[in-house]
Amino acid sequence: GWHTECVVMSLDLLGEGFDLHGGGIDLAFPHHENERAQAVAAGHAFARHWVHNGWVTVDGTKMSKSLGNITTLGEFLERHDARAYRLLVLRARYRSPFEVTPETVVDAEKALERLDTAARRFSVGELLDQTESGYIAAGTPPAAAIEPDALADACARLSPKALYLNPTLQNPTTLTVPATRRGEIAATARRYGLPIVEDDAYGFIPPHGPAPFAAIAPDLTWHIAGLAKCIGAGVRAAYVVAPDARRGWPFAAAVRAANVMASPFMVALATRWIEDGTADQILRFIRAETAARQALASEILPPGSFKADPLSFNIWAGLPAGWTRSAFSGHMRSTGIGVVASDAFTAGGEPPEAVRVCLGGPTTRAALRHALEYMAHALTESPAAAFAFL
Repeated sequence: GWHTECVVMSLDLLGEGFDLHGGGIDLAFPHHENERAQAVAAGHAFARHWVHNGWVTVDGTKMSKSLGNITTLGEFLERHDARAYRLLVLRARYRSPFEVTPETVVDAEKALERLDTAARRFSVGELLDQTESGYIAAGTPPAAAIEPDALADACARLSPKALYLNPTLQNPTTLTVPATRRGEIAATARRYGLPIVEDDAYGFIPPHGPAPFAAIAPDLTWHIAGLAKCIGAGVRAAYVVAPDARRGWPFAAAVRAANVMASPFMVALATRWIEDGTADQILRFIRAETAARQALASEILPPGSFKADPLSFNIWAGLPAGWTRSAFSGHMRSTGIGVVASDAFTAGGEPPEAVRVCLGGPTTRAALRHALEYMAHALTESPAAAFAFL
């Protein structure tokens, strides 16, 4: 029966003499041999080529529903990069079984990171640029990135001492400056001898973000990063990469004068976590949880009411007419999530009527859903109507 069903479907959908018929290696006999026998006996040309793939296994055992050891592709992609799964499949010969275990997935993810690093090193990484609207083609800068011509004009008129940048998942807009624009900014800074202070607190969050300024213009860049954002707020370990040793010496002396030393316990803990893979596991969890919370925001809030990168810890929401940023922040205070008015992020000029809404922190998805539903109601109502909603 099932042999005949497959013959009928194949010939109906693909026609006679189709090129390729695939399936698991356990289907070669009797299923596939019976398919071919029935089709040929009925006078039809069947598949020209047969490809039998090895089993997907878990700890040496075939993955199957009957054994209860199955992981759906959807479940896998909730926790891991889709490209890591593709690489995991490609690394196995098609007729051989391949293992899908935490260890093999981690190994594939590490291999993928090495490939991404090599791609960026040889200027292929522009294809991986990311902005607030997702992945983009090379050379398309985000609207809020620094304009090289404006930077050159400022350098000529004002002779600034340094350029400060938060180029990856910028707080609060969540924008990431793509590789092409980073190169243009670095070239302008080099032309004017302008040092770059790169605040890269979120640099480890994107699994394949653009190369840091420290890699593009190492002779100009003071690269500042740490573990508080990508591992945990309690891990107070950070580092600075100076442009060269000569400029690093006085900086190190100033740090010692102010702080004596980094916490030995914290540095030892961070080192162990990095070496034994705990840091990588935490980072993958943070990425997955952040993506899930961003998905909640996209599901609940009105379309177009905010901007956010899929891996950012916050959203940037412009407020509708009638709302002021102070009134909206006060209205959201009872929800338990952090809402900060744009004043905190404005260096000069009039702040926009916008707020930064934190999706991270010690809250559950259920509590976050409730807060976002409360926020969605406020964004679609006047302040008077929203304040009446309990």
